[in-house]
Amino acid sequence: MVKRKALLPLFPDNLNTVLNLLSRRQLIERVGDGYRFQVELIRRWFAQSR
Repeated sequence: MVKRKALLPLFPDNLNTVLNLLSRRQLIERVGDGYRFQVELIRRWFAQSR
């Protein structure tokens, strides 16, 4: 899980837009005050592409 405040420096101008897009595509889900990937395979792909 990644907290919202940790994401803010990465997307200072459009964090809400990015989170809404990923949520609508069902790639992430809100958990408490943060977000997590809904599909483990997607999480692994993001981790490897860094």
